[in-house]
Amino acid sequence: VDTGSATLGVKETDAELPKPVWFNVPKFPQATFQSSAIKAVGAGKYEVAGKLSIKGASQDVVVPVTLTQSGATTTAAGSFAIKRLAFKIGENEWADTSMVADEVQVKFKLALTGVPKL
Repeated sequence: VDTGSATLGVKETDAELPKPVWFNVPKFPQATFQSSAIKAVGAGKYEVAGKLSIKGASQDVVVPVTLTQSGATTTAAGSFAIKRLAFKIGENEWADTSMVADEVQVKFKLALTGVPKL
């Protein structure tokens, strides 16, 4: 995932995210997730375990994913929480969690092609 694509939906805030204290996009242009296991939990729902790496820090996470299909497109969607300080997101004065919470929600929605019928 391109870290420069992160958004909070507010122009002024979004302009800050690429800076070194947040995502440091010039030095860390991508965040990665490398899956290690997928577990079906029923009705198009899965738990995907793997390693999430952001800004040079890595952590094991379990990501809930819901798959839906419409024609040739499969949509993978979900959300999960991370502790932003574990990934050095919001350093220096922004490490104070009274201004920005440590726990943040990561939401995603991916459109996939070439997935067999579920």
